[in-house]
Amino acid sequence: MQPTGSSIVREAKEGATIYTWSHPNGGLFRYLIGAFLIAWLCGWLMGMVFAISTLLGLSNAKEPPIAFLLMWLTMWTLGGLFAMFLAYTILRPGTPESLAISDEFVTL
Repeated sequence: MQPTGSSIVREAKEGATIYTWSHPNGGLFRYLIGAFLIAWLCGWLMGMVFAISTLLGLSNAKEPPIAFLLMWLTMWTLGGLFAMFLAYTILRPGTPESLAISDEFVTL
């Protein structure tokens, strides 16, 4: 028996009972977080360009702190990759999940 207001759909098919449901979409808040991450990634890109151009000697810095810039660039890159993954995870459309149960098997 399903709870009232449940979005789970139950159907019998090929000797199994299949339960299907969709994830909540997150509403407007999801898009606000995605917009913030995209804006942050624009600033992130500017930081990457600055650090790389400084390391390559394309900026006006006379003696850049190379060890610091290399460490900063490594951590900055990891942070940017994490932000890209998070933006993708938040903004991608949800996919329905399903579970099939029969006397002989359980399939996700």
